[in-house]
Amino acid sequence: MKALKAISAHIYTCTSGWGTPPFPSREELRERFVDPERGELPLRAHLYRAPRSNGSARGLLVLVHGLSSQPDSPYLAPFVAQGLAEGWDVASLALRGSIGEGVDHYHGGLTGDLHALLASAPCASYPDVRVIGCSLGGHITLRYACEGADPRVSAVAAICPPLDLSVTQRQLDRPLNRVYRAHLLSDLKRAYRVIWENAAREGRPLPSKLSEVRACRSIYDWDRLVVVPRFGFASVEAYHREMSLTLDSLQKINVPCLMVFARHDPIISLPQLSSLLPLQSLGGPVEVKVLERGGHLSFPRVVDLGVGLEASSLAGQVWGGMGLFKDAPF
Repeated sequence: MKALKAISAHIYTCTSGWGTPPFPSREELRERFVDPERGELPLRAHLYRAPRSNGSARGLLVLVHGLSSQPDSPYLAPFVAQGLAEGWDVASLALRGSIGEGVDHYHGGLTGDLHALLASAPCASYPDVRVIGCSLGGHITLRYACEGADPRVSAVAAICPPLDLSVTQRQLDRPLNRVYRAHLLSDLKRAYRVIWENAAREGRPLPSKLSEVRACRSIYDWDRLVVVPRFGFASVEAYHREMSLTLDSLQKINVPCLMVFARHDPIISLPQLSSLLPLQSLGGPVEVKVLERGGHLSFPRVVDLGVGLEASSLAGQVWGGMGLFKDAPF
């Protein structure tokens, strides 16, 4: 039975994004912000406007994509549709370097882009903000909440966040996950080559050797060759240790927070993260939901998160759950 569930989880993962709704028409958010080390960088997001029949939008939903993804990756489409249906505008953030613009790239704990987006002129006037992050974007969202989110942020959610970067790196580098790893590295290298060339052309070179990066075959080597030298970590192990989320750090979250996992996710390896999950017993604002069926960022069309709502799509359950937790006394 366990083997069948594992196979099912792989099938879900491999079909992530299949059958999702098309993205509606959008505007391009094009701003600039300053990184203390790399200087001025582009700030990019896809901005979707809710119908204005009843005046201004009720709020802003911010989406944060995962590793090697982009702001229009298919698994984000249901959350865009859900936010718009609720009368909220939606901003799908492009983490630095993800779309091949600028001279810098992101890592698993870098929250500066999210801070910059919410402080930007197009987003500064919304009175209510929710943030949903997926996979590595969920990890970034949780770190953002741990740091102290913008006071307008009323709730956050993280779908399949890794939490422990070292555990997830080892999981992705297993021989069994070679297909996922090859797909991730291919997309990462493609985007990195463009920003590396941008940086060299602008006289702001990145410290990595492009030939070595293009030859790397593991997530560990990606972290060693790309993340560590750019951000000044002492080692890959230091990067993972400093940027991972622990039970102690998650207890710093003071905004309603929903985390959703699939028990047999082939990438997150939930059993190895079990020590971080019993947060409800601590009486804080974090709710953890584990679904028996599903894979990485891919779940049955109808699910029940146990948040007191009729079973529906994951996006509908997450949105409803965020609203319920937002109104709960903490």
